[in-house]
Amino acid sequence: MMESNMKSRSTYRRATRLRGTLALLTCASLLAIAAAARAQTGRMSIEGRGGMTFPTGDFNGLSGAGSGFAAGLDALYNIIDPLSVYAGFSRDEFDGGFSSMGGQAGLKFMPKRYGTVLPWVTGGVLGQRLDVSGAQSGLELGFEAGAGADFELTPMFSLTPGVRYRAYDAGIGAGQVSPRYFVATIAAHLHVR
Repeated sequence: MMESNMKSRSTYRRATRLRGTLALLTCASLLAIAAAARAQTGRMSIEGRGGMTFPTGDFNGLSGAGSGFAAGLDALYNIIDPLSVYAGFSRDEFDGGFSSMGGQAGLKFMPKRYGTVLPWVTGGVLGQRLDVSGAQSGLELGFEAGAGADFELTPMFSLTPGVRYRAYDAGIGAGQVSPRYFVATIAAHLHVR
């Protein structure tokens, strides 16, 4: 029995590493394709980000649920200045065998440019699955809110630090876990069309 558990954990870790590697390769490929397209700054953009997770509240108090790594990719479409819609995928990991993975969609509001700096706020919905040491919840709905700034390096490329707060409730087996956490990230934001 113990050997079976060790094999399933090892298989799970390999699968998790493979998914992470595939997500990073997808992000890098999309950024390379977008950079090769000699389009001018336009309405479409993509944003690949990486950073750290910081659990809060009861989620922080769970045994071993400490800070971890975060990665995500969003596609954005500028509806009208100063409003864009976004949709994407993210994976947030925490120490102690916790991870959250799924999609998000919402609005990004950019009120006013200050030289090459464009501050922004976001708000949207989440569809996430919580994984706790191999046990996984169903797809759970939640929300996120964030703030940050785009620092324009060229007309097509910006570095984008930001902070998001994410919250949802997840049923794991007979129990209930309520992930509440901050994600601090730095992103590469590329206008593609």
